[in-house]
Amino acid sequence: MATSKEKVIHVAVVGVSGLESSKGGQPIGVGKSTLCNRFMRPLADDYKPDAHKTVVSKYDFKNHVINSDHFLYWGDVTKPSDYGDIHFSVIEQTEFLDDRSYSTLEGSNKHPYYKRCGALKLTSPEKLMYIDSYHQLGEEEGYVRKVLPKGKFNVDGFLMVFDVNSTKQGRPLRNQLEFLEKVYKVIAKTKKPVVIVGTKCDEPDDAFLNEARAFATQCNTHFVETSAHKAVNVDLAFIILAQLIDKTKGTPTVVLYTVAFREQKEILDRIVDGYQKLLDTDVTSYHTLWLTKSKEYQRTNQNYVAYVKRMGIANAKKLFEKRRKLLKEELFERRKEQFLSTLLKCLEKVFPDVSYMGESWEACRGILTEQSDFNQWFVVMAEEWQSSQYLETDDIRIPYDFLDTNTEECLKVFEGYVEKFMEEEKAGENAESAE
Repeated sequence: MATSKEKVIHVAVVGVSGLESSKGGQPIGVGKSTLCNRFMRPLADDYKPDAHKTVVSKYDFKNHVINSDHFLYWGDVTKPSDYGDIHFSVIEQTEFLDDRSYSTLEGSNKHPYYKRCGALKLTSPEKLMYIDSYHQLGEEEGYVRKVLPKGKFNVDGFLMVFDVNSTKQGRPLRNQLEFLEKVYKVIAKTKKPVVIVGTKCDEPDDAFLNEARAFATQCNTHFVETSAHKAVNVDLAFIILAQLIDKTKGTPTVVLYTVAFREQKEILDRIVDGYQKLLDTDVTSYHTLWLTKSKEYQRTNQNYVAYVKRMGIANAKKLFEKRRKLLKEELFERRKEQFLSTLLKCLEKVFPDVSYMGESWEACRGILTEQSDFNQWFVVMAEEWQSSQYLETDDIRIPYDFLDTNTEECLKVFEGYVEKFMEEEKAGENAESAE
């Protein structure tokens, strides 16, 4: 957070909002909230792409998070840049609809969206920092309670969102352009810097993307291609706007999405590889518990911390459990091979002549149970062999229920032994005939 002496860049994020007719008949937003979410709270576990509804009850509209205003206060954040840290305070201009009538709720500012989103001085007494609308509304006590600073939020610049994959949702390009053109006319009169932000560039529609670039050229400003879901170029969009606002922050340089995505992927690959190597070397038993190890890693291991930051706790646990499952499967396979090897040795010892084995594997198995040295080759347990502690021992005797759970493999050993015996017997007979 910035100190009282440090300059704070106040940013307003704007874009298509409001009635479905404005959105082209689509309930899916253009990405303003996900852009803000990823920028303000970049940790994977804090990114909530599906938790930002704009259709709310009149009661929720009046609580201190929305506070009867059609803008959200996202809070403050400090971001590093090549020219030092930059401190941001962010609001999002949106439009809330009544969950009963689906009409625009009446807020403190009665102007239509395209007019009110260009406001430079915003105030909302006791308005709380927004986190998400699905869980926070009505449950504010369970969330961080940061209040919009007293006085006015003085906008220094605008990020105008342009959704570049709208055709996949059926939203006409013309609807979005007409809406943004009206918004830009109002914003241009403020003389404040504007950056056009292409959202959802991980799945762009070429026609929309080209139109967005042309629109930015028409507005004589920079165009930054972003993806909140992939966390690509999100910080860059805000930093470029900050550089237009404060010339001491350096000259804006736009990085192409393809370049930024490749760099991001290389970083992510290293992070994933580092965590996987940690698990491969440190988790050597399938009995290892996630709760114990995750607490240890959180305190001591940067590979784990980096992975959780980018991929989240759930994915970290998923990889951990995958490692445990692999270790258990490897142990099962290793022990199974040992038991099958023991079975072959048992057949060779007990039945030096296959004529005493019976005509089938089931018959052979019955004969084995009657042998005086049965306990030399087999062990009978009260629990199933797969879940027993016997797996962890060096004893290679065969759990008797193994014959039930691995019937096909045991049958192959039986048939293989019979076939080998018959081949050796035939070879002996041929040798005698030759003499």
